[in-house]
Amino acid sequence: MAYTRVEVEGLCKEWLEVKTASGFYDSKYKNWVGTIKQSEEYSSDVVAEFVLSHIEDFRNIKELERTGSYNAGHSGVLERENSNRKEERVAVKLFNNCNKLDIDYEFIGKIIDYQTPLQDGHVPAIDLLSVKDTTLYILELKQENSTENLLRCVLEAYTYSKQVNVKKIIDDFGLNDQIKEVVAAPLIYCKNRQMDEFCEMRNEGKRPFTYKLMEELDIKTVFAYREDGGKYYFKKEEI
Repeated sequence: MAYTRVEVEGLCKEWLEVKTASGFYDSKYKNWVGTIKQSEEYSSDVVAEFVLSHIEDFRNIKELERTGSYNAGHSGVLERENSNRKEERVAVKLFNNCNKLDIDYEFIGKIIDYQTPLQDGHVPAIDLLSVKDTTLYILELKQENSTENLLRCVLEAYTYSKQVNVKKIIDDFGLNDQIKEVVAAPLIYCKNRQMDEFCEMRNEGKRPFTYKLMEELDIKTVFAYREDGGKYYFKKEEI
């Protein structure tokens, strides 16, 4: 269903009021791919423009309280062996490759955890944590057949980076002497919708407000992955 610009802006106001900035990433726009009525503007880019106009709400997303350690001691075993969540299976496999096979991936480094809880309980959770040199990456993983748009990935990664206690997570994983910066980034499949949108944005000038928003939120890196014969390969893209 196509919306007018006024309708999109109205929906954004409703979502911001109901979900607040911390839950905005999970609003209805997340699967929008088309343009608004009688225009060549992408609906998701109108949403990005709205976020830019309310940027302070997003900058002020509050840190979530976690009394327990961020390091939940994950063992690399799926909680449900019959899980049909491909995203979860990919996350666990990457973790096991790094921690049981001693693989250090190009660009993203070593995966040190998956489903890292942001507060007491299981949700919300960071999909993957990785360490590359002096950088701790907060990675928002998207599976091969994900229908979500790039904007959703960017806002979700950013939101989690605001909700985590950076000092505590570095300490809980014993990284005090190594980590100099914490960076949030989407980790998307190389042939997904999100990758197509990113390339159009960067190379063709489409979705200018999404581009500007990524600059404002300091989400300037996107990692892409592919799987071939059971092995995973990564590349790093920047705006």
